[in-house]
Amino acid sequence: MVFRYKIMWERLESLALEIKEAWCSAPNREGLGGIAKALVHVQHALRSWSKGNFGVVTKELEGLCDRLETLQADPQASKADIQNPFTPKFGRRVAGTRKLPRSCHQGINCVQIGTS
Repeated sequence: MVFRYKIMWERLESLALEIKEAWCSAPNREGLGGIAKALVHVQHALRSWSKGNFGVVTKELEGLCDRLETLQADPQASKADIQNPFTPKFGRRVAGTRKLPRSCHQGINCVQIGTS
């Protein structure tokens, strides 16, 4: 499973406290195995915190990031599709979205961290 840190989380002051509390409440932080488990504990806490603070916005952004990555990797994708990843293949724009500049990551900023 991939964990994605969202830059938008930094807009809430409670982020730092959430990370600190999750890290400090991890049962074992000794050795590399303990640190890895503590990081997974923090990831779960952040997912829950994000869902409570941002609701479905996070899930929608993840889907849009995935769609953009797919379009950018597809040699058959049109320039218009890549410039506006919010438009689904059905031809209608997702409600409440706007056309982005050439690089979606300027507006969304997804950071991927692989976990095992």
